[in-house]
Amino acid sequence: MSGATRCDQVAAEAGLGERRRLYRTSRRIGDGVGKWGLGLPGILVIAASGWTWWGAVLAVAAVIAAAWAYKNMPPRSGLVAVARYEGGLVLHHAGGDFRALPWDAIESYEYIPSRMEFRGSLSIEHFGRVVILARGRETPFVVSKLAGRYEPGLAEAIRAGLMPRYTAPLHERFEEEGHVVFGTVLAVLPAGLLVDPGSDHPTAPLPWSDLRDVTAENTRELRITAHTEQPSPGERVVALVLADADVVAAFLRETREKLLPEQHAE
Repeated sequence: MSGATRCDQVAAEAGLGERRRLYRTSRRIGDGVGKWGLGLPGILVIAASGWTWWGAVLAVAAVIAAAWAYKNMPPRSGLVAVARYEGGLVLHHAGGDFRALPWDAIESYEYIPSRMEFRGSLSIEHFGRVVILARGRETPFVVSKLAGRYEPGLAEAIRAGLMPRYTAPLHERFEEEGHVVFGTVLAVLPAGLLVDPGSDHPTAPLPWSDLRDVTAENTRELRITAHTEQPSPGERVVALVLADADVVAAFLRETREKLLPEQHAE
């Protein structure tokens, strides 16, 4: 039975829904074998050829093949793969241990990007990793050396899975206070969105019915696309610098989905 099949079984038992993506980890040069270790096949090939030019060509091919084969071997320890599902993750550890992590079982996560450290003439690569802390567990799970360098994608997927947890306090505040204000940049009202509410000459709120799309380019920029009739029919795009813009975008989309049918019913 393949690791992916076993992940699907564990996910089905935990009720995580359909699989969205499988992230596999891979070895890197230095994990038990150095550059000289990978060069050994090439040395043997060129020595066997009598140190000829065609032997050198075969030696280069042997080194490339050895490096490719080594990188595609699963690690001896740690996480071998992470499978992402609608309702959470399944972690596949070396040795055949599988663990389901529903989104509500994840306490927090951290993404640490890869970086290069230079020490004189030497360069040391620190691989990116995603650190996942599960509820009731003291030590975190560390996902590193993902094949194809997919650490940012996994971190973004975890953040998306945890998004309802981030937007819940905003919905509670909106229900209790009737509005949510994000500094002097944006106010969310039952009637719509008020851009730049701290202005001395605020404009009328943008009605929910005119709101076409809300996206976040990153966690710092919110983009609001709205229908406009003036000066001519078309679309107006407003870009706002806002902390946790992706959370705000999700909150706005969910609020619009809830309020718009109610306003139409009236």
